[in-house]
Amino acid sequence: MSFVSPGHHPLYRHLWAELNGRRGVRPPRRSRRRLEHALVARVNDPALFRRLDRIRAALSGLGFARAVPDHTLHLPILNLNRIPTSRLATVAERLQASLHGRAPFAVSIAHLNYANGGVFAEIDRVDEIVALSGSLREQLGLPADAAPGVPGFPLARITSPAAARLLVQALEWFRERPIGEVPVHALQVVTLDNREPDDGFRRVAVLPLGG
Repeated sequence: MSFVSPGHHPLYRHLWAELNGRRGVRPPRRSRRRLEHALVARVNDPALFRRLDRIRAALSGLGFARAVPDHTLHLPILNLNRIPTSRLATVAERLQASLHGRAPFAVSIAHLNYANGGVFAEIDRVDEIVALSGSLREQLGLPADAAPGVPGFPLARITSPAAARLLVQALEWFRERPIGEVPVHALQVVTLDNREPDDGFRRVAVLPLGG
């Protein structure tokens, strides 16, 4: 399958304009939760990791951003924080039933952007991912805040306040460059310990697509 550049979805254009109008950027709000629960599409592609190395090195070199390591690279689908840890396995079974018959798909990623204290790569299937998230959220009876926020692959998080223009300058170099394509053959229910976010996810369940 050939790479298709995402272009700029109206949501992404709005966020980019907003960043260019900012005076500064700040770290994201710290969660009070010890464990985060989520449904995600994980990435395990050494070739893509190598393509991201230059971007992540540039972001880390800013001094106020920390790049996401390979083993935590993912596409957020649904926030499951309202689900108790003891019920995650049961919820995973319900999600698998909801995903029955849904074919695997691929997501093209390109164009760096910023939102909510983090740098992310834009994707080409914004509306489809939003619809998938919304459908699963409704089937689980979760509130609107279970939506993952801006669709995209988180690449770095801001670690200290800084001038927005410095981030804009760093992102512009990679802004129009394609990054690659991520095949999604399964989704995963995972937990993340906020005390050690770089330690990676703990997998609760793998939900294959195409069944």
